Order: sequence, then C-alpha cells, then structure tokens
Amino acid sequence: MIVQVAGKDPGRVQKILGAGTIVFHSFRYWWAGFEADLAALNEILRKYPDTDPQRTFRAEDCNEVILESRGLLGTAGLPTVTSSTAVRGSQARGSLAGIVGLPSGSPSPAPSWPVAGLPAQHSLRIRRDEANKRKLLRSRSVWDILMNLARESAPLYREYSYSLGGDIYALPLTPERAATLAQDAMQAAPRVLRAALASLPKMSQIIFICPRSVAHSTTDSI
Repeated sequence: MIVQVAGKDPGRVQKILGAGTIVFHSFRYWWAGFEADLAALNEILRKYPDTDPQRTFRAEDCNEVILESRGLLGTAGLPTVTSSTAVRGSQARGSLAGIVGLPSGSPSPAPSWPVAGLPAQHSLRIRRDEANKRKLLRSRSVWDILMNLARESAPLYREYSYSLGGDIYALPLTPERAATLAQDAMQAAPRVLRAALASLPKMSQIIFICPRSVAHSTTDSI
C-alpha cells in the first residue's frame, strides 16, 4: 500500500512509517509510528519491480487497457502523451502522492473537478477477459482490435506502476484514429460492451497495462 503511494523512495517510505498514517483509496490508516532501519528497508524495497525502459511491448502480457480523453489527467499520475518522445525514469506514485505524510486528523484533499471551458473528461477501462468475447459471426473481438492496433503502432514504454500492478505503455490517438477504432470496436462488440464503448471517439490516449509474470521478472515477486 505504501509503495503504491510513494514508489521505491526509501526516504519517503521511511517518513510514512515514522508518521504512522497514510491515506489510501479514500481511507486513512493508522499504526504506531516507528523508525525503520534504512538498510532493512532497502532490502525490502529491492524486491519490488523497477522501471525498465528496455522492455518491449508484448500483447500477450497485456491484461487491461485504459482509454482517456484529452481533458482527463493521466491515470495513476500518468500525463497524456502528446509526442513520440517517451517519458522515462519516473516512478508511478498514484494520484495520492501529494498527501504522503499528512498527520493524523488532517482532512483529505479536495477532489479535482473539471474546469469550465475544458473538453469533457472521459476514462474507459477494458479488461482482456471482458473484451475477448466475440460477437456472433464475428472473427475478431474488441481485444483483438486493440492489440492489433498496439502491434502496428508500437506503444511507448512509460514506467512500472505499483498502483496499476504492471509496466505501462502509452499510445496517443489522433481524432481520426480514435474514430476508426470506435467504428471497428462497435462492429465487433457484443451488446453488453456497446454502451461502454460509446465514448471511444472522444479518447486521445490508450494506456496498456502489462503485469510481469514470474518468468519475465528479474526480481523476487511481491
């Protein structure tokens, strides 16, 4: 839970353990604060995955995608992709990073609301097991369409996200590409998925989440 908020920063993790409180998913947790031994803490944190920009995208590793519109802040702190340059070296800390170390009794931060005049904000999460269901007499599923797009366009590696539980790849969508994706997906989607896919034309970014299997991981699993 702490790593999802603070990443693998030993100083920040040590501070949270000493403070004895954390806000996570809108709940505040307390414990008896203590001074963690830095060497022992580093040994524990070593077992968590590191960001690895050398990892290429593998469609077979992906189990979920998140589609976002331009007006929406990136999921888990990921900014919207606007160029072909990959953002590297940063650790995903989730949208709760700004409240690390708050003392007990502090109010939770105010939610972020859309600003007047900005485009409508949309976010759509699609899991592989849901999107793999095929419409009657259709040879492709929605998931097949998404993965084919990823293979053709080579999503950019961003980072390892502890909050999302996997390596994150991002693919920007032009309005034309989003419209084509929406048309193809709606034709392939069974009825239960069509309502959820109605916002596809508004999307400008696809986030691909690829959990690491034990076989592909270079560190101990956590």
